[in-house]
Amino acid sequence: YSGLLLTDTAKEQGPSMGLPAVFPVVIYNGEEPWKTPLGVTPMYGPMPLRSEFYCPHQNYFLLDKNFVPQQQLQEKKGLVGILIRLERTYDPDIINVILEELTPLLPGDFALPLQELFLDLIDYRLTKAGIEGISKAKNIEEAHAMLKETYGTWKEKLISQGQQKLLLKILTNKFGLLPQPVTAYIEKTPDVDEQSRLAYMAITSDSLEVFLDQLQTLPGYYTSIEKQN
Repeated sequence: YSGLLLTDTAKEQGPSMGLPAVFPVVIYNGEEPWKTPLGVTPMYGPMPLRSEFYCPHQNYFLLDKNFVPQQQLQEKKGLVGILIRLERTYDPDIINVILEELTPLLPGDFALPLQELFLDLIDYRLTKAGIEGISKAKNIEEAHAMLKETYGTWKEKLISQGQQKLLLKILTNKFGLLPQPVTAYIEKTPDVDEQSRLAYMAITSDSLEVFLDQLQTLPGYYTSIEKQN
């Protein structure tokens, strides 16, 4: 890549302008340790000592995301630091901050190609966290606005799902294996207040039979069971 860059630069500027210094950087985001040599020279086979002078010598700087201190990433606000922080997180709170930092770093239409690369990664991270729709954003500012709009709904959903799991755990620990219709009803109850009511019923019921009797008095219970069947 360095050779191609210098070749293109020489064609555009002409030899009289001189060539710029190139600092090759490899940003590694894999999980396994990097084992490739950090330059071309160690990759050559045996050769006469005089021949080494005429062989290309190219080294590069390895930036391994697994070994960059978090404090250093927070202090440095460049694009490379932001990229590594994105590679390390699925947290929408952190991604929201990153989007704010990216906006002034990638201004104008000239930065759109680079914005698109960041948007692809951000969309992937958010989708893994359960937030979808950011892929429709045309630029960083639009993605930031979309995330703000959908974040509240996502957080409520996450709280609801967490409470559902907690309620099922309370019931299973207290009564053992639950009937499938009961499990399905709880999983299909997104309202947090209703889940709190079910948790209170579970705690105050002396047996599974007592809990089921109370559950069957709820207005939407049988409707939910009929839909499942």
